[in-house]
Amino acid sequence: MTSYRQAICQFLINLRRHHRGLYDTLPPDLVERYHGGFVPAAFSAAGMAQARQVPWRARRDLAELVDRFEDCPAVGRMYSHEVMRVLLGVRSSAAKPEAGGAVIALADYR
Repeated sequence: MTSYRQAICQFLINLRRHHRGLYDTLPPDLVERYHGGFVPAAFSAAGMAQARQVPWRARRDLAELVDRFEDCPAVGRMYSHEVMRVLLGVRSSAAKPEAGGAVIALADYR
């Protein structure tokens, strides 16, 4: 989960630096969760039920960010976007499948 959170934070930093207009279109709750103030505090859960949901929330947010910017070539070329794709197990669209291997579609990891 920590690597998900770190990847999202780094992606948001780079997106804000290089594509401010796209960054401004993100949902405010997502930006606040990963990019507002002290990030680990956003993941401190009050109870056990919330604590179990945190890894799923981070993975879901990671998947939503990858999906959201999949069709944007300028963002898709960013290293931090590629890191998020690797964490989800999604091969780059530029990558050729190995012998007998198939390129994983984004819908396959859910």
